Amino acid sequence: MVYGGTLTYPIAQAAELLPFYADFIEDAPNQLTVDVIMLSPPGGKGFVGLSVCYNGDLKKGEKALEPLRKFLKPAIDHVGPISYEELQTTADASTPPGRQYYNKSGLMKRLDEGAIDALVERLVSTRNPDDPAVASNVIIQHLGGAMGQVPAR
Repeated sequence: MVYGGTLTYPIAQAAELLPFYADFIEDAPNQLTVDVIMLSPPGGKGFVGLSVCYNGDLKKGEKALEPLRKFLKPAIDHVGPISYEELQTTADASTPPGRQYYNKSGLMKRLDEGAIDALVERLVSTRNPDDPAVASNVIIQHLGGAMGQVPAR
């Protein structure tokens, strides 16, 4: 079992939430990973999800997330004890087979205010109410914690 799931917020709170997230994740324990998923779904309102996985003592995992929950109360809180295998399937319904997906990625040393503003603006500006089949998303994966401590060869 891990302590995991998703904390979900309205997209309108992204500009407030992401700077806090950027500072929070810098000091997060090695057992914790928190990815950001900003989604502008077809025909719906956008949202920001914090996809959480704490691989360790469940009570310590809950405590590690307290600052996020206290800073800005999530609209939906689906975080708790869950098997790692089940956690890995939680996004499957939002990416069904048969859709045309295009992915692009890049690396940043820090998620700063300029990057946050640009990412949120681009996501919101890609919404097309005339084409309900178009969805856009931005995923930010933190590559720190224990992974960031592997010595260079």
